[in-house]
Amino acid sequence: MNIETTHTTAKDFFLYAGWIITLYANIISLLTFIFSCINLVYPPLYFDSTYGNSSIITAVSVLIVMFPVFIILSKIIYKDIDKNPIKKDIWIRRWALYLTIFALGLTLAITIITLINTFLNGDLAMGFALKVIATILIAGGAISFYIQDIRGFFIGKSKQRNLISITTSFLVVVAVIGGIIIVGSPAERRAQEFDSQRINDLSLIQSNVLEFWRTQEELPKDLEDLENPLQYFQIPVDPKTGTSYVYNPTGEYSFELCANFDTESLTSPQTDRRSFEPIRKFDSNIIEEGNWGHGIGTQCFDRTIDPERFPAYDN
Repeated sequence: MNIETTHTTAKDFFLYAGWIITLYANIISLLTFIFSCINLVYPPLYFDSTYGNSSIITAVSVLIVMFPVFIILSKIIYKDIDKNPIKKDIWIRRWALYLTIFALGLTLAITIITLINTFLNGDLAMGFALKVIATILIAGGAISFYIQDIRGFFIGKSKQRNLISITTSFLVVVAVIGGIIIVGSPAERRAQEFDSQRINDLSLIQSNVLEFWRTQEELPKDLEDLENPLQYFQIPVDPKTGTSYVYNPTGEYSFELCANFDTESLTSPQTDRRSFEPIRKFDSNIIEEGNWGHGIGTQCFDRTIDPERFPAYDN
């Protein structure tokens, strides 16, 4: 055996290091994407769809960057081996492949154990089954490919490698497009972020109105009454237009908060436990007490203070 020919160069080291990193990043991101999509269709207990969308965005972002890099590195490595077949035996290649098979097998086992655990704790059967199938197909398929690669099955067979590369690329492209469709375009995401900030602002104003009432035993006449230099509270404004939110006292204990929204809330809004309103309707759906569900355009939220639950402070 020619020692010089099988010597591992700095180029080989960094090629395989990059290959390992991008491979793991792509597999983890693809599984994360699939699991998040399954969770949106078959939500597990205490599932937060906002977190699910965030996971999809992160996974898609990683795939857009890492998958092309992985394909390029793989082609460079295999092209180098096709020219010099003995390089398939260099130590870093053997270590990379065996480490990958070990890591994928461990990932497969841990993921299935975790899925079984969540299923036994009440996860939906269909969601559990789909996640197990996805894990076996992705991790198991990769294990099978690299076992064959260790045996030299794909050396010199560019057509088979290209077919696998094209098929895998197609699946990743479908995942990326699907992820963009699910979470919305960047413009839609920006509009949703604006609406999320508006809800946070209204919740903050509501809290300060309650605090004002408990301190003064009356509702503020307008938002300017809430400004307190000692507490460094500044009245928030609409993050997009910079206009003020609408506050109207409607009774001795009741008030109204209004804002203009760009999107319709898609999920059940979380309840602010300090809010206290009678049931109100929006788009033919009942908004439960204290919720911030909204449609597109100007939406108002009625709040009524219960003096027994929130008594005034003793002055």
